[in-house]
Amino acid sequence: MLIIGNAPVQVDYSEFVDASEHVIRMNECPNYDANTGTRTTVLGLINIGVTGRDLYKKQSLRDWRVAQQVDEIWFRWWRFNAWDVLKTFVAHPRTRKQHLDYGDKLVRANALEGKHLVYAQRAFINSVKKKLWEVDRGRPWKKVLPTSGFLIIERVLADPRFKDREVNLLGFTWEAGSNKRSYRSGHTWDEEETLVQRYVEQGRLKILPCDAP
Repeated sequence: MLIIGNAPVQVDYSEFVDASEHVIRMNECPNYDANTGTRTTVLGLINIGVTGRDLYKKQSLRDWRVAQQVDEIWFRWWRFNAWDVLKTFVAHPRTRKQHLDYGDKLVRANALEGKHLVYAQRAFINSVKKKLWEVDRGRPWKKVLPTSGFLIIERVLADPRFKDREVNLLGFTWEAGSNKRSYRSGHTWDEEETLVQRYVEQGRLKILPCDAP
């Protein structure tokens, strides 16, 4: 099986990808129908914040081939309940639209009701954040923000359906870490790279080269 990221892929893996049983892509899928073929069985989408709001307002997935052919859609975050919405209004009264869950609206606007929709579980998100924090316990908890790609990797490794599958990563890059950049405002790139390399050493993941030798 393959998890395909959004980094440029210069090697043609089209036949390998299209012959695979499970292929997971995410968000806008810039590698779709290029060097990574077209097969897609799971699509990972962001359901929160500005990106989630844009996906439902623009209805850009309604006629998008990759979104219509998938069996499952995995949302990045959990589905908000009434308490989550209330907390968001209280904590972010002026910028609440940047923090709300738009999953249900996204599904209706893009005619995705027939798909198997899987929201991330709150406990799962917290467990992934804890793993990342334990790589560098000096990082403030509020700065522990996993990328969508890393969350999908963790979901695959935790899914019993894929227990005995070879999990290949294609189209992923991680920035090299340094003490000066450890707590920059972006995602936990350095910690994710550390954990992915650990999984590779354990034989749980395989990284396919994006560039030709």
